[in-house]
Amino acid sequence: MDQRRNNATRTNLTEEDIEFIIANTDFERDQILEWHEEFRKKCPNNRLNKANFIKFYKSLIPGDSPAENNFCEHVFSAFDTDNNGYIDFSEFLIAFWIRAKGSLKEKLSWLFDIYDIDKSNYITPWELSRMLKLVLSMKNISDDPYSLAKQIFDDIDRSKDGRLTRHEFIAGCTKYEKYRNLFAPF
Repeated sequence: MDQRRNNATRTNLTEEDIEFIIANTDFERDQILEWHEEFRKKCPNNRLNKANFIKFYKSLIPGDSPAENNFCEHVFSAFDTDNNGYIDFSEFLIAFWIRAKGSLKEKLSWLFDIYDIDKSNYITPWELSRMLKLVLSMKNISDDPYSLAKQIFDDIDRSKDGRLTRHEFIAGCTKYEKYRNLFAPF
């Protein structure tokens, strides 16, 4: 864990934080400072807890069902890269940038992190089925998530080892637009 993340209650943005964000996004220093000011208005302690994140993120997606809540919890886990139970400003801005402006590969890598529920660096058929159940519910699609997961694995699990690596997931979603569109619920 880098030093920048050790003080979870710190409210000031350091030069190291700014350089880290610049290195990982296309934001300029002034934009970062403006975003930080807005983030601090909503999160004075410079941290966004899971409940507040879910409330915020749900405002960005349509619907209000248990599936949306559950999906938002998985998104929170993908944003919380240091697994401390909070999203700090850097985590928020980098993830937001990837979601809004990142390349297809960056967006698919971020989606992989959402679907990799146990953070094992693989997506198993169980994880894919569980996430598909949520996404299908959110999109009001009545397909069977287990059958669909099997079909997806048949199509994109190149090694046929019953688990998807990040590379297989990205390559498969790049090749099959229907899966890419399915995996993102909004």
